[in-house]
Amino acid sequence: MNNMKEKGISPLIAASVLIVLVIGIGFIVSTFLTNLTEESKVKVEQKGEKSVTCGGAQLFIDEDIISVTPNSGSYQFNNCNRKKKLTFNNTFSAEDLENFTVLIKLNSSRIDYSLTGEDDIRFYDENETTLLSYEIEKWNESGDSFIWVKVPIIENGSNTDHIWMYYNCLDTVNEYPSNTWDSNFVMVHHLEETSGNHSDSTSNNNSAINSSLSIQGGNIGRVNGADKLDGINDFIEVNDSDALDITERITIEVWIKPTSSSTTGCIVVCKEISEIGYAVFQDSYDYVSFELWGGGTVWVSTPLSINEWNYIVATYDKNKPSNNIKIYKNGLLGESYTWTDSIGINDQSLYIGASGPTESNFNGTIDEVRISNISRSANWTYASYKNMVDDFITYGSEEVSSGESGSIKITIENIGQTDLSGLKIVAYNETGAYTYDASPSSISVGSKLTITSDAPGGVVTKIKVYSEDCPGVEAVAEKEDNKWETTG
Repeated sequence: MNNMKEKGISPLIAASVLIVLVIGIGFIVSTFLTNLTEESKVKVEQKGEKSVTCGGAQLFIDEDIISVTPNSGSYQFNNCNRKKKLTFNNTFSAEDLENFTVLIKLNSSRIDYSLTGEDDIRFYDENETTLLSYEIEKWNESGDSFIWVKVPIIENGSNTDHIWMYYNCLDTVNEYPSNTWDSNFVMVHHLEETSGNHSDSTSNNNSAINSSLSIQGGNIGRVNGADKLDGINDFIEVNDSDALDITERITIEVWIKPTSSSTTGCIVVCKEISEIGYAVFQDSYDYVSFELWGGGTVWVSTPLSINEWNYIVATYDKNKPSNNIKIYKNGLLGESYTWTDSIGINDQSLYIGASGPTESNFNGTIDEVRISNISRSANWTYASYKNMVDDFITYGSEEVSSGESGSIKITIENIGQTDLSGLKIVAYNETGAYTYDASPSSISVGSKLTITSDAPGGVVTKIKVYSEDCPGVEAVAEKEDNKWETTG
């Protein structure tokens, strides 16, 4: 025993060492556990950034297991998501209207501007395969937009003929103004330009070369903007051209709003010099007259309404045996007469609102001046009037493309403390958000589950999964650089 005591460790020292070891080990274990807990907290917090908790529930998307198969890949509506049927009322007409240019007037009640733009919208014939030529006179997302569209045929007596307006598309298109007007139009001036010279929408380049106007293009017109003339020295000049030297058949169309009576007569449209040519003018009796000069002189007249819009159409067809010179007001025939001479041609400029810079100047507003080298019919004239007063087209309800059914397959995990039900999948593409029921529609605590749903068309760039029965619990994944990443 004594030897053992001499060679061993005393009980007191052993006890002290044991106490120190216990305390030390406890400190180390405590520190390790503390560090482990802190590290675990960091991991949980980092993973928790991709979810929102609700009653202990936590939902996560496995970003490596997401599959989206869109619907057919192409839209039912020629690469567009939305369309509207535009139906014409031609029941009053006894003839087909061929290559007839219609005015489409849009506003927030007829189209959702947030879903389209002037390089997005387009028009198709009734068969939904023939893309139609159109001209945008004005695109105004805060008000009225005006678009001219050439329709191949509107059948006589029909109230079912229609075209389609497509929008909210995946690509862009360009308007085609010069092809919007049939080849018989030799000049079309909308008079909407507020600066520079007025342009001809046809391919004949009969644009204005000079003008003096009180208000150019900015006055309220019958269709969009119009020109205000002062009756003193305002005018628009268009250079002489072969296309404007018309001899046998002609139609002149114009909207006018005279602000006063004329004591001496004033010109609306004129290409005449030395009593050779043609003119439409307001006479001193407040009639509007159409006068032709050639081998002789002839005119027809109809009463004019002061301070009101008047749609005036004057026509002549030398080859018709009788009643071949006519004047219409607001689509209705005013007077006709028989004349068989040719219209004389000259090298004079064509003037709008005057017969020269300071000659017979018109006092009022002028809009939509057109000249054709044929005699337009009474049915054409009345349809044009009805169309421009917005009483010719019925705008149908919006139709949304659904395409062929696609699918979404996504793996989720519930690592929270609450079972989740009422699962929904929201898919986002370039047109908006689409919500679908998930299948299965519930996931229990601790489960990892693959759920599926339908898919919209186009490119899906964002997916959200949420529980309808546990508000606030959701998980989101977004696709960037062709890779899905959870974002919250």
